[in-house]
Amino acid sequence: MFIFILEIYRQKLQQAVADGELSKEDVRSLERLQIMLCIPRETVEAVHEDICGSLFEKVSMIASFMSM
Repeated sequence: MFIFILEIYRQKLQQAVADGELSKEDVRSLERLQIMLCIPRETVEAVHEDICGSLFEKVSMIASFMSM
């Protein structure tokens, strides 16, 4: 059951960062979802690191390529 709940949070985060940034409203919405689904803070941080970290890597690669 927890994997299903975590996948819901992960999908919402991916949708929120699809445009490359998190708005204040996105952050508030994700915080409410975390509380409603009882997802531990450490788990949320790991999901953010996974998704946002890969987004940062992608942006960094594009920036490196564009500067060539």
